[in-house]
Amino acid sequence: MAGTPISLGASIPLPPLPKQDPLNQSQWAVLAAIVDTVIPSFVPGKGNYLIQHPLPQEQYDSVRKSLATTSSIDNGDGLLTRYLQENATAQPEFKDSIFRLISQQLDPAAAAGIRGILSILSTRAGALAFTGTTTPFPQLSILEREKILQGWANSRIPLFRGLQRSFTSLGKVYWLRTSPTLPYILGYPRIPTHGAPAQDGYPFQFIQIPPGSTPETIETDVVIVGSGCGGAVAAHTLAQAGLKVMVVDKSYYYSPAALPLSELEAAHHIFENGGVHMSDDATISVVAGMAWGGGGTVNWSASLQTLGPVRREWSHKFGLPYFTSSDFQSDLDYVCDRMGVGKSDIPHNKTNRVLLDGARKLG
Repeated sequence: MAGTPISLGASIPLPPLPKQDPLNQSQWAVLAAIVDTVIPSFVPGKGNYLIQHPLPQEQYDSVRKSLATTSSIDNGDGLLTRYLQENATAQPEFKDSIFRLISQQLDPAAAAGIRGILSILSTRAGALAFTGTTTPFPQLSILEREKILQGWANSRIPLFRGLQRSFTSLGKVYWLRTSPTLPYILGYPRIPTHGAPAQDGYPFQFIQIPPGSTPETIETDVVIVGSGCGGAVAAHTLAQAGLKVMVVDKSYYYSPAALPLSELEAAHHIFENGGVHMSDDATISVVAGMAWGGGGTVNWSASLQTLGPVRREWSHKFGLPYFTSSDFQSDLDYVCDRMGVGKSDIPHNKTNRVLLDGARKLG
């Protein structure tokens, strides 16, 4: 059963907040102190040393001028001041998102680990062991906390390096999703300024299994688990061969009329685990789609053919000659043709142009 279409740009409610805060006041104070060190508020001259990073007036003006140039925003615009002086935890949505993450998305062991570290850093004994000073972390100035985080990053102790990576990533990810100013600085609009998303999507036939206490029997030739780019191509190919194909997925279908979602909404509704998947050693972060269509839904249909060096590695290192064959290239070309892949008439924003220009300069 297809989902009911939602108006373009309409807000889709986020999951309800936990009934009980997953962090106590002391734990949240430590986390906020870490995040506001990673994403500090910059002010000219002196400021609140606990939440603001002071800059000499000349340096502050230079940063504003540089931002105005790269973002094409008037240097006198109040937006630049709000952006520089913004700190992540001042946004209610930031705290709400962290609470949803800890209470609803992280496994209990990981959530308990975060609470444990935050509790340790709120005590004098714990602060001494982790920071070298008996002053609890939230009571240190931003400049002092910066030095501690930099020390963790370069520490010989894996625990400290892991803490620095985890908390730094956490702060950046949720600030990106909740900042009221950053999208304007990046030139990243809520709704694309070119083209128009389709109002009607493909008429998928979804099976609605009625409630009941007995198993439901469904007959088919092939079951494809996962509706992403790989599963979709497999389903299409097998169906063309005359087989009856069923595609199953654990998540929901959002029609084109409901997209694009905001960064914050998308994280909860169409990304696996809220868009935060870390390896055990916190060295790799994976952003995976979890919606009908998988990565094809969340990646703006960006379609890149597998690069030659990667194909050669698969072929020579793993003994898979198919990937360097003309047959594989024909398969890639067929898929791109079927999807209408092209690169004309795509105006890129400032961020993409910087990446493209840098890539060209690097060859």
